[in-house]
Amino acid sequence: MPNIYYFNINYYCNNDCVFCFSSSTGNNSHQISLEDFMQRINFVRPTMDDKVVFNGGEPSIHPEFYLMVNYVNENYNTNVVVYTNGVFLDLIRIKKKDNLMFIVPIHGEQELHNCITRNNESFSSTIKNLQKMQKNGINYTIKFIVNSVMIDDNFKINMFLDKYNLSPNEIVIARLNETKKSKANQVASIDAVAFINYLNFYDRILRENYVLKYLDIPFCYINDVNIESLEILNIPQFYFNDYHYKMLYRSYYKQIKIGESCEDCECSGLCSMLSSSYLTLSYRDGWRIVIE
Repeated sequence: MPNIYYFNINYYCNNDCVFCFSSSTGNNSHQISLEDFMQRINFVRPTMDDKVVFNGGEPSIHPEFYLMVNYVNENYNTNVVVYTNGVFLDLIRIKKKDNLMFIVPIHGEQELHNCITRNNESFSSTIKNLQKMQKNGINYTIKFIVNSVMIDDNFKINMFLDKYNLSPNEIVIARLNETKKSKANQVASIDAVAFINYLNFYDRILRENYVLKYLDIPFCYINDVNIESLEILNIPQFYFNDYHYKMLYRSYYKQIKIGESCEDCECSGLCSMLSSSYLTLSYRDGWRIVIE
């Protein structure tokens, strides 16, 4: 069974997203030191079946971020994932490896993306670094966090990728869920029917050329998922780390809402399982459940 070693190495971010999922981001100056990080990694000694995840805040702002990533890559044959907004990345400082993956969010075209992040430089810097990854053969995933404006404007994911000459290893499609911050900022909720129609339209277009993952999305939203054919993986062991918690074993919580209306749905059991695991629905020559 694989292990997920999840590190929130800091809680500071250079963006100020209107919906940010982390209630601690921006409110906490504590961070994990390089020495502490190395001690924790050397204690668990991750293997090729495991995954070391860097998150924040914005991890690339941490003064020892590059040393941490390179330390793992140089000393362990394991999978490394970096969740980053892509604004301040200095890719030259990271040693390229096949098992290293960057996951970068996009919130629409430039004006909308910058409005969501509340950073007028975020879109141009993020696109620039994505194009550097593309040019240099660095593995990257684009996470499209779909909001109501993207749906109303019919934001064309395939044309966006063509426009900026991007061909990511994977595409993640997620919806902008309600959070404490989004409610405080009066961010419009997504209409479920409109989102389902948008999702299924671009699912058909994108699956021909890309590996797709569907994050925080109920199975019943997608038209042709045959749940009987899905192979259920063992749920990974999830260990959370930040400046305070050290290898805290716990569930990985996601925003797949299971309510009274779901009780009679044949997908409710799978959705419940995914809502507390590091697994997600994916399409690559057929539907499957994979490690997120």
